[in-house]
Amino acid sequence: MPKTAKLSVTEQIQHLSDNALVCRDLMHAWSVDRPYYRVDVEGGVRGGFYVERTKGCMRCGTQRVELYRVFRDRLELIRSHYKYPDGYLIAGAGNVQAIRGRIRREGVRRVLEDMETPEALKDESA
Repeated sequence: MPKTAKLSVTEQIQHLSDNALVCRDLMHAWSVDRPYYRVDVEGGVRGGFYVERTKGCMRCGTQRVELYRVFRDRLELIRSHYKYPDGYLIAGAGNVQAIRGRIRREGVRRVLEDMETPEALKDESA
């Protein structure tokens, strides 16, 4: 993928892999890469018991690492962070909700690009 800093948001969307495009539309298809395991948390509650788990997206390869505090009757999510594969992030896009319609339109464009489609549906930039 070309350097995203020099591409518009629309161009970056057009360069997304098919799997990344689906994940940005439907959200990730998670599976557990590493089940809960105990961790020590610097600055955590004294005597607190903490666990992490790592989930991976089966389509695009994004990883989510979640940290939980364990209580007698529940887990409490403390924080999570993501590790994205190269080419997944869209520079300057802001919140994905703001561009989800454009992402979906790109998915439709890819499906229709080899079909005979009415002029009104053809991508203006094509």
